Amino acid sequence: MNPLLSIIVPVYNVEKQIERCAVSLFSQTLKDIEYVFVNDGTPDNSMIVLNAVIRRYPEIQGNVVIVNHERNKGLSAARLTGIKRSSGHYIAHCDSDDWVEPNMYELMLDAAEKENADIVCSDIFFDSCTSIFEDKYATNIFTVNKLDYLSQMTLGGKFSALWNKLIKRTLYIDNDIYPVESISMWEDMVVTFRLIYHSNKTVIIHQPLYHYVFNNDSISSRYSKNHIIQQINCSQVIENFFLDKGKEESEKYYIPVQNLKFIAKSNYLTNKNTRDINLWKRISPESNKHIWKYKELSFFRRFIFWLAIIGFTKTSVKIMDGYIFYNLLNFFRK
Repeated sequence: MNPLLSIIVPVYNVEKQIERCAVSLFSQTLKDIEYVFVNDGTPDNSMIVLNAVIRRYPEIQGNVVIVNHERNKGLSAARLTGIKRSSGHYIAHCDSDDWVEPNMYELMLDAAEKENADIVCSDIFFDSCTSIFEDKYATNIFTVNKLDYLSQMTLGGKFSALWNKLIKRTLYIDNDIYPVESISMWEDMVVTFRLIYHSNKTVIIHQPLYHYVFNNDSISSRYSKNHIIQQINCSQVIENFFLDKGKEESEKYYIPVQNLKFIAKSNYLTNKNTRDINLWKRISPESNKHIWKYKELSFFRRFIFWLAIIGFTKTSVKIMDGYIFYNLLNFFRK
């Protein structure tokens, strides 16, 4: 008999974090779990540490699957391998440098079965070196409105992540939705966007259950133009996805898709390290037209972008870089 749940855990360069992650998974109050660890060609001692933890939990050893990649293929490829190797009725993802609350999957599975939901989402914890804080969905939402949810996808975090979601396996299989191996930035979003769209019912548990460990040395702090290209590729996959659904669906989700395209290219303007104003102007210019409809952006950010759109690019850039604020601050200090 297939397990109720498969948890997919890619493993790469996490020898210092994998023990906490594995212990939190093996200590779940839900017992009918298949654990699929994908060794993505890790060069460190992650697998040695993981195997040592597995030996401490003899009761779960028969439920552990380890798949080895001969070389590092990236997070999307590791997740794809995990999905194909898994056999659970539901699928969950956990990053190997994160960890979870002991009752996370029991609560999510209960909600899925009681509500006949295809997807269950939870609030999350952000763990940094110095503090932990909660990131919660709006408390008045339980059953998700697809259009509203997808409109907030560009906010990232709990909205776009796979790791705070329990997903019915058939949602992947029946709709041919899988990670895109060529995308290594926004790799969660390119999957989650399509899953949410196809979900007959998505619900939210208003309780933080997943600990996302924030690392200042993470990819976001080493941002490059290649990352922007990956984001643009993601937005193109999503746009093509809706174009294939026909005119009615494409028009219905037009603004969320344009918002995604606009944010995907935005670091060509906002980030000093990747700034290329000509590229920003040339890529997806149609998305600029709807700046005031992107309500998930603050009014102030929309105003700054609007200045660049109407031709006041230098002024916009100076505001982004803090020069105008700095000069105003000095003026009022005098």
